[in-house]
Amino acid sequence: MMKLISFARLPLFFVFAFILATGCKGPETTVVRQNPITASADTAATTDTTASEPSAAFRQVNMGEINPIPTLDPLFAENASTMRALQLVYEGLVRLDSEGAVIAGIAKEWTIAEDSLSYTFTLRDNVYYHDSSVFSNGVGRKLKARDVKFAFERMAVNSVPNHAAQLFMPIKGFEPFYREQHKVFNPKKRVLNGVSGVQAPNDTTVVFRLEEDDPRFLQKLASPFALIYPREAITNNNPSLFKAVGTGPFTLSQNRGDSLYTFAKFNDYYHPEQPVVNRVDVIVKKRESHLFKSFSTRDLHILPELGLQTMQGVLNEAGSLKTSYSENYRLHTPDGSTFYSMNFNPDAGLTMEKAKAVAGLFDSTDTFANLPSGFIHFQKHAGTDTESSEQDDIQASVSEGDTLNITNTDDSYSLQFLVKLRDKLNKNQATLQVFNIYTPTRNTGLYTGHRLPFYEGYAPEFSDKEKTLLSFEVHHRALSHNEVENLHFNSFPWWIDMRTVTTSTVQ
Repeated sequence: MMKLISFARLPLFFVFAFILATGCKGPETTVVRQNPITASADTAATTDTTASEPSAAFRQVNMGEINPIPTLDPLFAENASTMRALQLVYEGLVRLDSEGAVIAGIAKEWTIAEDSLSYTFTLRDNVYYHDSSVFSNGVGRKLKARDVKFAFERMAVNSVPNHAAQLFMPIKGFEPFYREQHKVFNPKKRVLNGVSGVQAPNDTTVVFRLEEDDPRFLQKLASPFALIYPREAITNNNPSLFKAVGTGPFTLSQNRGDSLYTFAKFNDYYHPEQPVVNRVDVIVKKRESHLFKSFSTRDLHILPELGLQTMQGVLNEAGSLKTSYSENYRLHTPDGSTFYSMNFNPDAGLTMEKAKAVAGLFDSTDTFANLPSGFIHFQKHAGTDTESSEQDDIQASVSEGDTLNITNTDDSYSLQFLVKLRDKLNKNQATLQVFNIYTPTRNTGLYTGHRLPFYEGYAPEFSDKEKTLLSFEVHHRALSHNEVENLHFNSFPWWIDMRTVTTSTVQ
């Protein structure tokens, strides 16, 4: 039986504490070869010095995350915390640098046809998977082009989320294969055995053919959904059985549930000078206050994504670090954004008029108090952005005895949004019930959601089917201790590069 949580009469502090706890090929252009970022001279010098002193040789960086990391299966990644962890273990054909530009990954070079409908990638010849029990002899084998074809065809099957598939529909043959996988449930009646537009003519060549020009195609290939892994890592497409085996700079050493992941330096990484540190621990804490406490005591060195409470606590009105923190911490301001929304579920009993009335209760001035101006941008949809003269009529339509049902969420910004919604409804003697389920059903007339950008210029599109009532954009900020050097972020909130990171802290 589905459980629900009533926020109607609980004190604000209790609510917040509770929810925080819980065709034909055209002529080709010249080959463009791009090399990965190399370690700087300073980084190399630091590494040589510490290597000469056995007591100072081992360096570890601990990163703290507020959102759970339930799996390291790239296709099941649903939040930025998971996507940052994925980049430690895996690489795609290409990746992004700290400026957001596309650079080489496991592919050392590529060509693009003049009509932009064909991309040919040449793989490096020294890329190996991490050692793992998924291989018959326990030793990581060489990555081959067929691994890339497999990873892309897996995006289309009906047993994985469709986030990746939505990015790569322009690939020739992808949509028919996807539709058949999702509509023809009897495998014996399926006639398509793969995506025709992804070809692996030999072990080091991958060719993509597109139905139409996609100017964002290379950036999409650099997304966490396009990371490459071996077929051997898959067991019935079950994310809990997935083995985290990649070719990235770190290998998964151990994990404890979804709260601690330990990553060790991959000594056979194709770039011999990277990574610089020996170990990265990713530690997840359910309470934001506990996360910051561990950061303040140096048990954590990096907070790659600041939650609401931390932002309110460490930033001043100008958006800079408060004086008490500026001497020891470094604020990173890449300014990437996460997009949130509150939506109306037309399949539930709630009417659109009532849903609009709920959205009409909000303004952008008090929902996220004590944050610098410009960090949160509100936008109302579905005819809810009304003139002030109409507000009384809208608010009057949310009346005593009304009960509004909404889905649950783990995100601190969405949780704060729910608390404010509860307060607004209470003023009208109405009740908010949060169901302990994360997807809308016939019992939940409202639901929240969030979206991450995967290419430059991304702006979420809200369809009529989704019935988005209002949305808001949250700008990304990160913190690190001053002893952490060469840490890079870019404008994508899920992106981090730990290859060249170093620290003066000795473990």
